[in-house]
Amino acid sequence: MAVLPRMFHSLALLLLFELSLSADGYAQFFTHLQFENGLSRFKNEKSYLLIRPRLELGQTVSEDHVRFKWRASYQQEIFDLNASLFSQRFKGQFVLSGQIQKLAADIRFRTRYQHFQFSSAAYAWQSSDFSLNLVYRTSPSFSWNAMGMLWYRDTKDFDRQKLNAAVAQIGPGLIFQSFSLMALLYHERYVLHPVAGDTLRTTSGQRVGLSFSIDRKRDFLFSLNYKILLHFHQGLIKPLTDQQVNFLFGVWLGERWTFFLFVGYNRLPSASENLTSRLLYSPVNSANRFHLKLGHDVNHRIEIYLRLGYEQERLIRPADRWQYGQLVVGLKMKVR
Repeated sequence: MAVLPRMFHSLALLLLFELSLSADGYAQFFTHLQFENGLSRFKNEKSYLLIRPRLELGQTVSEDHVRFKWRASYQQEIFDLNASLFSQRFKGQFVLSGQIQKLAADIRFRTRYQHFQFSSAAYAWQSSDFSLNLVYRTSPSFSWNAMGMLWYRDTKDFDRQKLNAAVAQIGPGLIFQSFSLMALLYHERYVLHPVAGDTLRTTSGQRVGLSFSIDRKRDFLFSLNYKILLHFHQGLIKPLTDQQVNFLFGVWLGERWTFFLFVGYNRLPSASENLTSRLLYSPVNSANRFHLKLGHDVNHRIEIYLRLGYEQERLIRPADRWQYGQLVVGLKMKVR
């Protein structure tokens, strides 16, 4: 039960921070409070009572052709009200976007920290990325798109590695009625560094291929992204084939009901060669996810929902898969 005071203390600090900013006259801040309660089932086939509070705050500022937005969130997960079964996540990001005639650009920075504590086992990792996105629209229905991104990930001790990666994408985009289509060339170079004191050697590689996406955001929400990449890893004789699919579908069921389905799948084949003496690669977004959500808007500030979810995080060392399913009832409230 000692975990409850820690949970409320952390959330209270974030809420007091937001209120102090509001008191200084910043009128464009927003705050969302979220609370989920339900069951969580892990790989050990045991079901746990789950309590998950979450606080998100941020601000949006728009002036002429420039827009700035930042947000930060803090989430805790409590299992069976047991202090030894605990997780916390922090996310932060900012986006600066603008447009000059036919050219639109945005700069993004995101950082994420996750920590899981289950009995004597602890898993913690931190990742950040910085990206620049450019869209040059030659006509109302056609554009050229380019994106550059720098990634960093530190998986502390349990995966014995740090990842530095650079990604570049470029290609055309097409708007057809209510759909937008995009086909991009994808190139990623990465370097894996061992943690201090580890005997594993630094290794590198690259992934090259195509990224296809289709989006629709009118009477219903539809988004599909598919990547197929040749993966050249140091020490492999033949390249591997990586595939990634992200699918999102949302629809409004009447005036107040919504339904969402999200699927994220990564196919990352294992190396057939013996690479036990080298670090092995896993992309930053390597988790497989499945989520169903049925929501009801009580009013313009409050939403209640039922969500069924499954996640599988592919760990590198030890060679295992961190997986769990959840069924929760949630409440999300916009404070201001």
